[in-house]
Amino acid sequence: MPFIEHPRGRAYYRHWAAAEPRAAVIFLHGFGEHTGLYHRYGFALNAAGIDLWAVDQFGHGLSPGDRGDFGSIEDSSGLADTLTELAEGESPGLPLIAQGHSFGSVVTLFRLLDQPRRYRAGVISGAPLVPIPEMLDTDSSFDLDPGWLSADPFYLDSLENDPLAFVDADGLPLARELDKAWDRFGSELPKLAVPGLSDLPGLGPLIFGQDLLVYLSLAMTVAVAYFLSRSRSGLILRACGESDISAHAIGYRVIRIRYVAVLFGGAMSGLGGAYLSLAATPMWIENMTAGRGWIALALIAFGSWRAWRICAGAYLFGGVTILQLYVQGSGLLHVPSQIMSMLPYLATIALLAVIASGSWRSRFDAPACLGKPFSPPA
Repeated sequence: MPFIEHPRGRAYYRHWAAAEPRAAVIFLHGFGEHTGLYHRYGFALNAAGIDLWAVDQFGHGLSPGDRGDFGSIEDSSGLADTLTELAEGESPGLPLIAQGHSFGSVVTLFRLLDQPRRYRAGVISGAPLVPIPEMLDTDSSFDLDPGWLSADPFYLDSLENDPLAFVDADGLPLARELDKAWDRFGSELPKLAVPGLSDLPGLGPLIFGQDLLVYLSLAMTVAVAYFLSRSRSGLILRACGESDISAHAIGYRVIRIRYVAVLFGGAMSGLGGAYLSLAATPMWIENMTAGRGWIALALIAFGSWRAWRICAGAYLFGGVTILQLYVQGSGLLHVPSQIMSMLPYLATIALLAVIASGSWRSRFDAPACLGKPFSPPA
């Protein structure tokens, strides 16, 4: 039987070999599982010309250890390192893909963060990337309902009847390692660096090393701008905001259209809140928005209800916010911190004052029916 040597003991591994492999997957299973549950997956990959290498993690399958006790993330990562070396020795130069499921995905993400250039790609599934309150309970007993994990009857049968698989164990070791992982993911995982481009001096990290939601915000700006100005549905939505009576007269359901628009705006606000608590400041505290919602409303007026101008205003506000933090940290200006913290809000007020005055005002008018309830005429 094939085993990997490790200071904690000899860990059992399996290799599903393709006849002519064009890539190799280094796989780590999850809590209660073992490599024997993945025969069908291995054969499916082999049919596509891909090798599969998998190891029974400690406390699972044929590897030693207390039931359900992976040891540490470093222990599991060490097993994956040795497995990777075996794959590299078997087929030198073959593209490698790191994959993990459940706790295995947590270890895989640690490895991808530490060794981003060793693997061509990464695949994760069932990954607990954010804190799960139940896992932080003082009761360390752990009992999974198999139905939560999969709807595949073959997999469920294996979990219930395979003597090497289980769904109940002491969850303390797992919770300990997940808590460590959540601390790291909160500070490092939201970053999405573009390989090569993010290493360019100066603008590289600024443009190509941002969070995923930063790129999504730019994509949504393009999509919304196109929708409102170039699509038939967008023109109908604008008509419901400019002249609801006219839109109703030609057969459009004004109230329904407005509700859909409000729901979309709420969803985008939810993404903003998720970014604030998961990426910008990887924590949650009460009142952490600090009035940013009102600034968002002001930015809509500043952008005159045009997607590109609103996006530019948001980045301007964000830039001023970061600037005041850097100025305070550098100690270049001996100004009270309260004054510096006011800068983003003062900048917004100044912009709104300019927009509301003189010849600018006619160019930045709001939709004619903004804030007016619509009642269909009898």
